[in-house]
Amino acid sequence: MGFVRRARLAMAGLTLVIGGLAVVASATPASAAPEAPAAPAKLLHGDACGPRWASAVPDSGPFFNFHEPCHWHDWCYGAKPYGRNEIGRARCDAGFYSRMLDSCHNRYPRWYQVAQRAACNQVAQTYYSAVVALGAISFY
Repeated sequence: MGFVRRARLAMAGLTLVIGGLAVVASATPASAAPEAPAAPAKLLHGDACGPRWASAVPDSGPFFNFHEPCHWHDWCYGAKPYGRNEIGRARCDAGFYSRMLDSCHNRYPRWYQVAQRAACNQVAQTYYSAVVALGAISFY
């Protein structure tokens, strides 16, 4: 299968996942976010959420703002500080998920904001599931 066909299929799958039309099952990462340097101001790979060849994935919405986690994830996929294998990719994805959850907690820290935080966490889970299922095309 050619690159363009794989890219189109991956983008279609990501659109379905983000749109809530498909359910992508994945395990929650077993460990906390890996320690890594902050992403540099100028990225080595992409900018914001989604693969570098498409910009259909928003990095913010009514209940979330994942600009920084997406920026870090793009950097991690480009720089590959944890290695150029599945373990390195999994650590980048786990760091992305952890940073998104931190973003949700920081955005909605109060006890009475539990519904907004839950909505934000659900978007984080969806984005994490998408990169686990479809991120390989952008990592390798």
